[in-house]
Amino acid sequence: MINSEIVTELEAIVGDKYISDDIEITFLYDYDFVTAEPKGKCDIVIMPNSAEEVQKIVEIANTHKIPVIPWVTNMNFGSIATPRKGGIVIDLRRLNRVLEVNEDDMYIIVEGGITWADLKGYLDKNHPDLRAGVTYSPPGTGVVPSCLSYGMFDLGMLGGTGAEFINGLEVVLGSGELVKVGSCSLSDYWYGRQPLPDLAGLFIGWEGNTE
Repeated sequence: MINSEIVTELEAIVGDKYISDDIEITFLYDYDFVTAEPKGKCDIVIMPNSAEEVQKIVEIANTHKIPVIPWVTNMNFGSIATPRKGGIVIDLRRLNRVLEVNEDDMYIIVEGGITWADLKGYLDKNHPDLRAGVTYSPPGTGVVPSCLSYGMFDLGMLGGTGAEFINGLEVVLGSGELVKVGSCSLSDYWYGRQPLPDLAGLFIGWEGNTE
């Protein structure tokens, strides 16, 4: 149960402009764009602006045993971003930035809320020699959830599903702890997941079912 004290704690993280439990707002998060059923119930939605804010939100949710559902643009399949048991929907749309582009090693570091349209627009403008690929889903879908779900795009015949294009991950665990997987765990460079022990499978392909 999300009471007023919890709402106050969450407001202190993002400010009252980026949090709502109004039914007119939360209703928009009760279903997904593709699948009308099963319908869920969003108790509160919050829009963080940094990984640190995500950590703080998850820590509060963990303390009070509140479900957390990450959400990008609602263009998902099978209701995997639908809050089936209520709880906090973390709307990641403010986390849509490109953090780094490494043209030599041909990789980019992006935040979890970036869409394919965001990514292609940024690369076309700033790094036209790099190619993001064209997704087989609407351009408003999220890049990170697409790759985590083995999403396909037009480079798939060359490199495989989106999961094979993941060089590394920075992940907020259910405890609020932040971990890194891949070369970024030991280096400032995100050149690949090998030759280290590849722990990316802990986060790839679960379709929102990790608990």
